[in-house]
Amino acid sequence: MDWRLEPIILPLLIATLLLLAIPQRAHPQSQDLITACQGDALSLCPVEVGQAMLGARKPIGRCMRAHWNELSAPCRAAVHAERKAGRL
Repeated sequence: MDWRLEPIILPLLIATLLLLAIPQRAHPQSQDLITACQGDALSLCPVEVGQAMLGARKPIGRCMRAHWNELSAPCRAAVHAERKAGRL
C-alpha cells in the first residue's frame, strides 16, 4: 500500500463505520446533521463514538450537549434545524 494513503484510511474507515452503525430511529436524523457534526463528534466525543459503533446512541447526545460551546457553527446550526423540525 502506498505510504501516503495510510494516514487517511483509518479516519475514513471510522467515519464509514460510524455512519453504518447508527441505528434507524422513528425520526431519523438528517444527513445534514450527520455531515455537519461528524467531525465534532469524532474530536470531542471519541469514547462515545466508539460506544455508538456498538449500538449505543444516547452517550453521543449527552457528550455533544456537554460540549455545546465547543461545537462548530455548522453543527450548532444543524442541531437547531433538527430541533425546529421536531427530530431531536
